[in-house]
Amino acid sequence: MKKGFEVVNMHGSASGVIPVPIIGENGYWYVGNEDTGVKAEGVDGKNGEMGPVGPQGAKGEKGDKGDQGEMGPQGPKGDTGATGIQGPKGDTGAIGPQGPIGETPALAANLTTTIAGKALDATMGKVLNDKISVNTASIDAVNSNLASFQQSFQAGCSIVAAAITSMGVPTANNATPTTMANNIKSISNTITETQEISVSGLGTSIRLGSVYADATFSRPVVGVSKIEISFENGGYVFQNDTMVQPTSISGQIVTFRVAHDGNYPPSFVKLRITAVLVK
Repeated sequence: MKKGFEVVNMHGSASGVIPVPIIGENGYWYVGNEDTGVKAEGVDGKNGEMGPVGPQGAKGEKGDKGDQGEMGPQGPKGDTGATGIQGPKGDTGAIGPQGPIGETPALAANLTTTIAGKALDATMGKVLNDKISVNTASIDAVNSNLASFQQSFQAGCSIVAAAITSMGVPTANNATPTTMANNIKSISNTITETQEISVSGLGTSIRLGSVYADATFSRPVVGVSKIEISFENGGYVFQNDTMVQPTSISGQIVTFRVAHDGNYPPSFVKLRITAVLVK
């Protein structure tokens, strides 16, 4: 029987064959042996919209551990880390073997050689020591002479200062040479003059005190070069307890402070004052 036909039993007649629709191998409908050209299946429709996500299901059992994967490629070299803390000092190592004895350098028996690599002979040690001793003695002699010169110089300065002072320009013993030279230059520009004054009222045996007195000169005063003191009193006088001190110079007038710091002051004190005046 051909494709697309079916045997059927007819009532009251013998069996017959009628065509029936079937799907051919090419996917089209056949009626009998005739291809209708109509596909048996329609074109797939578009997917429908995704439905809402359903609730998460229960966690399944842990699966078996997988096989270890292959080793990946080596990564880039990292930065150098910070220096660590210094460890404890190690034990001293064993002493190494002694090296060979070096060659003895050539010796020089003089103190004038300049050849590199030569060493002084032992006899030169005595020569050096003798020279050092001589130099030390010479230095000591220079220091001694210097000390003596300083003393002589100071003594000479004192003599010169006294001479300048005696000529009317007061000069200290420790004045510098420059100061002395300037004072010598001023000698010709000055003269000396002497005045006498009497001072009384220094107190009684139980009342001590001091007074001020003025000495007036004929020209402006540069300085006072000499003070002489004499006392007059009916009783005993402690002369060392009487002090005379210039306190100020103003033009032609010199003011003195006369004080007596002990018992039995004098009735009055006579002062003989030598001053340096502008010529």
